[in-house]
Order: sequence, then structure tokens, then C-alpha cells
Amino acid sequence: MSDYEVAELFTVPRSRRVLAPGAVHLPNWLDHGQQQELVTVCREWVRAAPMKHQVMPGGGRMSVQSVMLGTREPYRYGAAAGPRLPELPEWLMALGTRAVAEAYAPGTDDDAAGPGRGARSGGPADPGTAAERGATARPETPAAQDAAAQQGGLRVPNGAAGQGTAARPGGLRGPNGTAPVDRVAESTPDPVAFDGIERVVREHRPDSALVNFYDDDAHMGMHQDKDEFSAAPIVSLSLGDTCVFRFGNTETRTAPYQDVELRSGDLFVFGGPSRYAFHGVPRVLPGTGGRQLGLKNGGRLNITLRMTGGRGGR
Repeated sequence: MSDYEVAELFTVPRSRRVLAPGAVHLPNWLDHGQQQELVTVCREWVRAAPMKHQVMPGGGRMSVQSVMLGTREPYRYGAAAGPRLPELPEWLMALGTRAVAEAYAPGTDDDAAGPGRGARSGGPADPGTAAERGATARPETPAAQDAAAQQGGLRVPNGAAGQGTAARPGGLRGPNGTAPVDRVAESTPDPVAFDGIERVVREHRPDSALVNFYDDDAHMGMHQDKDEFSAAPIVSLSLGDTCVFRFGNTETRTAPYQDVELRSGDLFVFGGPSRYAFHGVPRVLPGTGGRQLGLKNGGRLNITLRMTGGRGGR
């Protein structure tokens, strides 16, 4: 039995949690195989466009390292952000669409969350068979890719620099099989609900991704994601070491705020009334998950997906 499997035996189950209208934490949304797949593609992206410590307007250097995907407009910190990959893979767009649909699905508030959503509370619906989740071989021919796509796999567009042509495992497939959007209209009693939630789910299609790497000493100060033209939800996927995620209010960087542990595989979505809430990462908890995913020196990877309208955020 692997260290990961042993650790899972002694992990207390965590339920879906709504912190505020529009702000939802779904623990264990990605299983271990899906997390490893994302770490692998993050390595591909970084080989094509190395991560950089961004320099803020005041001259300070951020402790996290970052790379952008998808946005074609200059990043807010200009050339200091380093090179960017021009294409956001279709399968990653679909994953972001699916994340919002599941986070805002009705009838899954804190008290109701449970076995109805699968073996792991908050996990993706129908993550695929064990064979699909373990399928790491990358088809090299269009015919093989088409076959994988028909089984639910999502592939990166052919010829996209630095992204490969891989069919992604069925566990990373997009919104196929998710609840119909019109079901969201039934979710009014759910504490996550807000005016316009049906339209938000229906229209959500990420066009940009920011990948941040946190080493043991890295942190992120309280800030708002307000540089995008779009007010669509932010989708955050955590990989590797656990972090303390501080989710605040929309008026000030200070209290009131809530601290949440985001572990590897967790999904956090915030939109609607919570879209411009201040948030940050005061600390990472070293040795809590990074090495299990092949991050030799540990650390945390965070992928945030957003609709920018052609303009990058933080």
C-alpha cells in the first residue's frame, strides 16, 4: 500500500462547504490520478514558458512563481511576469466549466453533502472507470486520439506548443454528464445561491489560467481579483502541499475573514456576491502532500481558471 493510500485511511472525510453566497469549497474534487495528470501537464507548460517571480508596481518581488496561459493581453505586471503560453487547452476550459457547474449545483449544501455525490464527499460526478483514471499512455495518432475522445477523454489541440497532443484521462473530461444547467434554478434554498446563478453556470467558459507555485516559505497577501473585464467566477484547483487559504470580505483586507485548509485535489470557486472578496494564502504547510505527487522538493501548485475578457488577473 502506498503512502498516499495509508494517509487516506486516516483522513477524516470533509464535506462541501459554502463560506458565503457564491463561495464554495469542494474537498477532494480531483482524485489522486487526476492530480498527478495535472502536475504532469504543469511541467510541460513550465518547460515551454518558465515560471517567474512577478514584480509588483512598487518594486516588490512576489514569493510565488507564476506562468500564464491563454491571455493575449499584457499582464498587469508587464514583462516581469515572463513569457506566457498563448493557448489554453480545450480540456482545461472544459474542466473549469465543469467545476462551476458542480460547485453551484443544487441540493448539495453542507448538511446534505454525502454519499450521493460519490465515494468522496464533494468529488466529481462520474469520474470515469478505474481504467480511465489510470490511462496515462498518450495516443500518438489522430485515430487513437479520436478513440480516446469518444470515451470521454479531453485532448490538447494538435500542434499547441509546449502542451503536447495527449488525450487526457477520462477523469479530466469536461461537462459531459454533469447536471443540466436548468437544475440550478431549483437551488434557491442552497446558501451558495445568488441572483443570476443560472446564467453564470450556463455561460461560464474560462479563457485564461494562472499557475502559481508556492515553496515552503511562499505566501500571497490579501488582494482582490479585479483586473479582468469579466465578473465570472474564479476557479481554483490545489495540488501538492496543503495551504491556509484566507477568504475575506469585499470591503477591506482585514477582518472579518475565514481561514480554510485547501488540500491537494480541492476545488474552490468564488463568484457572484463573493467575486471581489479579498483573499490570500498566509502560509503553506510543508510536507503535507507535494512529494506524493512527484514534487521532489514539496510545494504547492495552484491553478486558477477565469474568464478575463482578454485581460489577465492575479
